[in-house]
Amino acid sequence: METIRITISSGTGSRTVCNQLAEAGLIEDAAAFDQYLIDSGYSKRISAGTFEIPIGASDEEIAKIITRSR
Repeated sequence: METIRITISSGTGSRTVCNQLAEAGLIEDAAAFDQYLIDSGYSKRISAGTFEIPIGASDEEIAKIITRSR
């Protein structure tokens, strides 16, 4: 399975992370994904680090990867 590597720096805000994901082509709409993270309680749990995100991953899968909620 093909993945895209994303690095999130410590202290990076949810919106910035969403913009990174959109630029990488992992999500279509940064604002909509940011709202999903907020509504689902993931926005405050984003972890710093480097993540391998599968191309075509669902919003929930991406959220779980970037919050280490596996």
